[in-house]
Formats: sequence, C-alpha cells, structure tokens
Amino acid sequence: MKLSLALLLLGSSVYAQDSTKRHKGEPCDPTRNRLNAETHKFTSDCDAMTFCSSGGVCQPKGCRRDEFPFGYDSEVPLPLVCARGQFCPDEEDKCLPLASPGSACQLNRDNQCQPPSDRPELEDGDLTNRGVICFKYTCQYANITLGQSCEAENTIYVGYTSGGKEYYNIISRDRCAPKLWCNDQTSVCEPKGAVGSACSTHKQCETYTCNTNKFCAEPPGTPLRIRVWQYMVTGAGITFLMVAMSIALFMNHKRSRAKRLREIHAYFKEQTSYRNSIISMHTNAHSQFSIYSDTSSCHGSFAQFGAAAEENLEEDEDDDRRGLLEQRRRSHRDDEL
Repeated sequence: MKLSLALLLLGSSVYAQDSTKRHKGEPCDPTRNRLNAETHKFTSDCDAMTFCSSGGVCQPKGCRRDEFPFGYDSEVPLPLVCARGQFCPDEEDKCLPLASPGSACQLNRDNQCQPPSDRPELEDGDLTNRGVICFKYTCQYANITLGQSCEAENTIYVGYTSGGKEYYNIISRDRCAPKLWCNDQTSVCEPKGAVGSACSTHKQCETYTCNTNKFCAEPPGTPLRIRVWQYMVTGAGITFLMVAMSIALFMNHKRSRAKRLREIHAYFKEQTSYRNSIISMHTNAHSQFSIYSDTSSCHGSFAQFGAAAEENLEEDEDDDRRGLLEQRRRSHRDDEL
C-alpha cells in the first residue's frame, strides 16, 4: 500500500512538473538552467525534447546523451549522437569537442574530458575516462601515486524509500591512480582492499563494492566463478546420487521380484495342494471300488468250487453204484456155476 502511494505521488509530481514545462518556441529563462539539489540532474524551464537557448526560447535539442532518451514519442525523430572526439553537454544543445586537462567540465561528466593517448596504466574501468576525470568541475588526470597527498570530492544524492523516508547516498571521488583511494582523514592515497577486506565505503575496495557487512565484495552482476574443488564436489555428488538411485532402483526391483516369486510359489503350491487332494480323492474312490470287485470275485469262485465238488460227489456215487452192481453180477454168476 505504501509503495503504491509513493509511486502515485511520484507520478503526480512528474506530471505536475511536465505540465509546467515550456514547449518548442515558448519563452524560457536561461538563468534557470541548473542541477537539481537532490538528484543533481540537469533541469530547465523547457520540456524533455527542447533546451532553453541563450535567446530565451525553447529550441529542439541538437544532440542526445542516451541511446534511448526520455520523453520522446515513437514518431518523433531523435537528436543525433555525437561523433567520436565530441560530447553532448547536459543542455543537449549541440555537440562540443572534448575538453583538454585543465578545462571546465560538468559534474561527473568524465566523458567531456580528453583522455591521454599514451597512458594505458591510468585506465581504471568505469571510475575514470581512461585516466582522466572531471574533478571539481575541471578535467584532470587521475595519476596521484601511493603516499602522495590527495583531495576527495564528495557529492550527496538524496533518495526516498517506498514509505517516503529520506536517505542519502554519498559519492566520493578523487584523483588517485588506479587501485588507490584517497583517505579523507589522512588526505593520502592508500591501496584499495581486495575482496574480503574490511571497508566502510565503496571506494576503499578494488571492486568498488562494500557490502552491508562492511567487507569488500564482488559487484552486482559479476559472473559466478566456479572453482575446481566445486566442480569436483558437484561431480562427486552427481555420481553418488546416480549410484544411490541405481542401487535404490535395483533393490526395489529385487524386492518386487521376490514378492512376485513368493506370490507365484504360493499360487503353484495351492494348485498342487488342490491337485493332490483331487488325486487322493480319486485314489480312495478307486480303492473302495476295487475292494468291492474283489469281494464279488471271491463269492463267484466259491460257488464254482461248490458246483464242481457236487458234480465230483455225484460222479463218485455213480461209480460206487456201478461197482456194487458189478460185484452182485459176479456173485450171481458164481452161484450159478
């Protein structure tokens, strides 16, 4: 809610300022060309597409400082970008040649100064313009060496939080050579600290970044540099993870197979038990049928044996009768003789 309110107030203030700005051809006051007391941004009576000329009239800008300048509609042609060896001043009225050391320049506009062509050792990244700096509105070389006396230029910028609270950002600049900084207390150029060194301001660090813990750190946007041991640990971790996953999958598959085999064994054991039960029932039934058949056969054999014995007895009785008759005939013959 506070952020939305702050943005609304900021938009309202910008709109109010734009509505009071003069447009092309309207009168303006050149003496009101100035830097904003809080942001140190150049401002005038004219809008974003015009500048206040010395004649007191808003004229279209003759150059631009940014690749995509603020305030232009898409159909409006943009001013030209200055060629090499020239610069566009804060007023953006026309391109001017680079200023030599000792010449006047505008606040923090190092690009307005002519850098030395034969001093590559003075190059210090974005902190200077290849060894030259706009220091206290004058183009000067940043070449003060270690232990020499120096002077710092401190510029205070005012900002506001989302809740509307005011805060300050101090930018301190000096003319010390690269990798050196000007100590405000001793006014002597001292070596900048490496990453991890204690600090209180950005200019004390080689990376120009002093973190909230008061230690020199890598600046935002620095590419991450991975060390060899980190590669080794990462590779070992990936290898261990792959091996662990393979072992886990193998053990899981093994347990699944063992469970499946137990189910199959239990199934076949149950089927075998059913089969044995059926065979046992069939065997018992067959045995009972065989005993009944054997008993019937024994009864038949006894009957046949009895019939045969009876026939033999009858034959013996017939033989006895015939023998008795034969003896009687013989006795009768003997009597007749």
